[in-house]
Amino acid sequence: PAMPTKRYGTAAVCSGCSLIVAGGSDGTIELATVEVLDTDTQQWSIASSLPHPFCLATISICGERLYMLGGNDQTGLTHSVLSCSIPELLQSCQPQPLAGKLQTA
Repeated sequence: PAMPTKRYGTAAVCSGCSLIVAGGSDGTIELATVEVLDTDTQQWSIASSLPHPFCLATISICGERLYMLGGNDQTGLTHSVLSCSIPELLQSCQPQPLAGKLQTA
C-alpha cells in the first residue's frame, strides 16, 4: 500500500516484518514523521515522531537499536546521530487505514 505521507529523501530499514520509514521531505519542508509497514499484514502505522525533522539521512540497526545519521535538518547539513529502541518505537505505532494497493516490481 502507499505510504500515509507523500515524501522523498527518506531513511528506511527493515526489522523483522517491519519496514521503518523515517524523515524525508514533502517537497516543501523536512519531516519528523516515522511510519512503519507490517509486511505480513500490509498495514501502515504511525510511530513516535523524530525529535526534529530530517531529510536524506542514513538509517541502520545495531542489536535492538535504530540509528539515524547525518542528512539535512531545517538548518542544513547535520552531523547528528539519533538513536532509539526498536521495541519502544514499534510499541508506539498507531495503525492507519490502507492508503492504496501494494505495487511490486
